[in-house]
Amino acid sequence: MMNMKVVAAAVLLGFASGVSGAEEQALNIVFIGDSITHGYLLSAPAEEAPPVKAATVLRGMSGISDIHFANCGRNGFRTDQFLPESTDSAWPQVKQAGDSYTNAPGLLLFSIMLGANDSVVATPAQYGSNLAVLVNALVSDYPASHVVLHHPLWYTKVPSSHPDVLYQYIPVIDALVGTFGQSHPGRVHIGDIKGWECLKKNHEALCFKETRDGLPYYIHPNEAGAALLGQYWAEAIFQTVMGHVADC
Repeated sequence: MMNMKVVAAAVLLGFASGVSGAEEQALNIVFIGDSITHGYLLSAPAEEAPPVKAATVLRGMSGISDIHFANCGRNGFRTDQFLPESTDSAWPQVKQAGDSYTNAPGLLLFSIMLGANDSVVATPAQYGSNLAVLVNALVSDYPASHVVLHHPLWYTKVPSSHPDVLYQYIPVIDALVGTFGQSHPGRVHIGDIKGWECLKKNHEALCFKETRDGLPYYIHPNEAGAALLGQYWAEAIFQTVMGHVADC
């Protein structure tokens, strides 16, 4: 566990030193996701959830002048439950957060990790369609914004769970970034891609042990897992932001 933390810290330090002297960039980030983003089961989500940890890491990186963020993670939510036209949608919360940053100094960025709850009911095609609608709404309503799509995280296979379906969402996400690269060049980016394998290999150390279908079940990061996921998100966001600054 300590080795993983050291490696992650070293990687981030390398990125930070690589842009030393670059134009500084303020960030306004809206995190969109499910219970993992929200920080479910953590004793203090307002201090320990992955978005909080990501913001903390970014604040310490060279080239980032300031960070403001909103955690729009919702327990149990699927991608379709964030869409503007959905009943009881979380879109108003996302919209309120995005609007609050519209005239603020800095780059507006939407960080998205969804799919765990979708995998129970949605085919890869349905998931991709819903995610495309969400991303299109964001880039249309916020023309100066950027969107970062993180790969989902591994979770335990039990009779009522479908990590096999969730894994099929990954190429859908990658293809979607390519599609938006044609219609909205430079606006939609691949985020973290390391979380899946990391949790698959280290879930007992990085996730809470829960019970589902009478079996051990690992899906929600514990404090150490949330911190590491926040580091991964920060790394991906940092690459996106520095690429944007370099292109300006």
